[in-house]
Amino acid sequence: LFTLARRSVLDSKVGLTVGLAMTPSLKLRGSLTLGDRWAFGGQHLPRDSDLGYTLGGDWQYAFGFGQLTTTYTQTTRLRAGRGSFDENASVNLRFSDLTLAWIKLSPTLALSGRRATSIGGTTPSGTLTLTAEGRTLFSYETLSGSLSTRHTLSSDVRSLRDSLKQEFSGSLAWALSPQLQPRFELGLTLDTLTHPTLGSKQTVRPRARLSLDWAPTTMWKTGVDLFWQMTLSERERTNTFELGGRASWDPLDELSLSFDARASLDLGLRDQRSVNAATWEMSVQGEYDLGTLCAPALDGSECSVSASLGYSGRLDQSIAIPFGQGIFMQAQLGLNF
Repeated sequence: LFTLARRSVLDSKVGLTVGLAMTPSLKLRGSLTLGDRWAFGGQHLPRDSDLGYTLGGDWQYAFGFGQLTTTYTQTTRLRAGRGSFDENASVNLRFSDLTLAWIKLSPTLALSGRRATSIGGTTPSGTLTLTAEGRTLFSYETLSGSLSTRHTLSSDVRSLRDSLKQEFSGSLAWALSPQLQPRFELGLTLDTLTHPTLGSKQTVRPRARLSLDWAPTTMWKTGVDLFWQMTLSERERTNTFELGGRASWDPLDELSLSFDARASLDLGLRDQRSVNAATWEMSVQGEYDLGTLCAPALDGSECSVSASLGYSGRLDQSIAIPFGQGIFMQAQLGLNF
């Protein structure tokens, strides 16, 4: 119950969730929520109610060379004669591990779709999204990595705009020792927007990341990242460079301390204007496990306290106020029972 400008509002909501296992591989589920809102004081307002329900299920099937998982969910939300209807369906195929020329492969394939429409609006609106994704994990002795591709096609009924996002990525990690592991990643993203009258526009974003993780002892863990990304489009031609470092220290089982620093630089052209901006951020965080101190009467409860302190800044030559900086602090008490 809260009061704003001589007016009180009371919200209430009740829900029911049911799950049914038809077979060990077929499960159905559903939920229903009913909500009401009453307003008191000031101008009289009519009672406002809302309704929402979700129906869905999943099915699994194991065969000789993998496992197939399918899911379907539909959700409806209504308030004052208006609302939304969403449908989600997915098919996931996980193949059994196979070995090819002493290289272990673990491929997966996923297909999904989502349809979202409005209910009761004067202007029809809705979106349709289809996604296809493939991923393969591989390993050979001290080398491991992955190859993946993801393609997403979206269509908007109101704007008549179609978008196609294509992502390609690969990574390779080398365990030089239990304490030292470098990692290299490459990626490419292609975004294409298509409109019946405005034509099509494409944005290309190649990227690369080099990481190095080093754990000299069980208490100390450090790492450094070097990242680069280029953006090429009709309006923009920029390069982004980022350097980051992190370190953590666990002197006690209950105490954990960490430090993080990151800086980035943007260079190039955007909307025919020069881009020259630098940002940086540093933070220190600590967490201490208090055990059952917060709620000793609750069996199995655990609580922890954490705090962080940081400093950030930005230097951008393309805006009216080029320099800015700030300090942020945060404290949190968590209780699990």
